[in-house]
Parts: sequence; structure tokens; C-alpha cells
Amino acid sequence: MNFTEINDNGTVEGFCLVKNLEVKKTAKGIPYLDLVLTDSSGEIGAKLWDYKEEIYGFIKQNSLLKVRGSISIFNDAPQMRVDRVRLANDSDGVRIEDYVPSAEYSGEAMYSAIVDVVNDFENAQLKTLVMTVLEQNKTAMLYWPAAFKLHHAIRGGLLYHTLSILRMAQSVAEIYPSVEKDLLFSGVILHDIAKIGEFEVSETGIASGYTVEGTLIGHLVKG
Repeated sequence: MNFTEINDNGTVEGFCLVKNLEVKKTAKGIPYLDLVLTDSSGEIGAKLWDYKEEIYGFIKQNSLLKVRGSISIFNDAPQMRVDRVRLANDSDGVRIEDYVPSAEYSGEAMYSAIVDVVNDFENAQLKTLVMTVLEQNKTAMLYWPAAFKLHHAIRGGLLYHTLSILRMAQSVAEIYPSVEKDLLFSGVILHDIAKIGEFEVSETGIASGYTVEGTLIGHLVKG
């Protein structure tokens, strides 16, 4: 884990994502929080003793935290005792993309690249249609994955997949100038838009499963 040692007593601190957590009880019946914390370097088991819901209830799965504590070896594996913890905030300057598998470009950059193509459409009706759909779904598109487990099942994967196919379509249009570019590009940009809502996705941009609608209907029918 990319934690920093802050004193001679072995105390460390750093930022991490909560991969899993469970409230358990000691042999004496005292609640504690059993966690798996992760960052770009790996993961570590952790314990937060004397857990109180009213104090630590903000800790949820996929929360981005700043933690302080000590690391020891338990059952031949490193384990962290968490002494202090809080949610990461904007002033910390940490990005969730650094803690989960993510597209190599930011969501904003990929979205802007697609919008630039749409703005060059000559067909006003298609331009209005595609821009309306993009604007309605922008917030989710910036982090939505393209799949639950298959291709581009990463943060920003939907935009990355869409932009990749769009670049291929642009190459095809250069080879075959008779192709109606606006129609081709519109189909590419919107072909997977119904994946938004198909998966259960947290703010991390990683899908944890399918929604009821995604299971019963799916993006192929909805889209």
C-alpha cells in the first residue's frame, strides 16, 4: 500500500478505497469494522476497533478514505489497525481514477472529443438528436463502464469504447466517401447508450451487477 510513515512509532497514513467491509463482533460482543482497503499498489486487510455507527457510519463500500494507523503481521499477512479515518475531500487532490481500473483518458476529454465530432454534423436533425441524448446522459457517461465483466469493464469504459469505435468509423468514412457520415457516426455514438441503467454502478465507475431492467430487457432492446 502507498502509505507514508509519519513518525518513529510505525504510524502510517494515506488514501485508499474501501473494497469490502463488514461489521463484526469480538468475543466480548464489542462491534468492530472488518475492512479490505485498496489502492493502485494492492490491498490490505484492516480493523477498526470499537466501531460505533453514529461515528463511523460514513464508511461505505467504495468510499475513498484517508486513514491513519499501524501495520502488523497477522496470520502471515499484513494487517492495518485503523486509528483515525475520514472521507477524502476535494482539497486532498486525490482522484478516484487512481484507485480503480480506469480508461486512459479522462471522461471529460473523451466526451468533448465526441461532441466535437457531432458539432461538425451537416444534418441538423441528427445533430440535435445526438446532442440531446449526450447532454441528458453526460453525468453518467463520464464514469460509466461499458460492461459488467467483459470489454472495457472499467471506469469511463463506455466513453472509451464509443470513442474507439467512432475513430474507426471516421477511417471507414475516409475510405468510402459515399457513406453518409452523420448517420454512421450517430449510430456509433448512440449504439451502447442504453447500457446506462443496465448495470448497478457506484461512483467508482465499476459495475457490481445488473439492474432488474438490465437483466429483463437489456441495452440491445432498449437501445
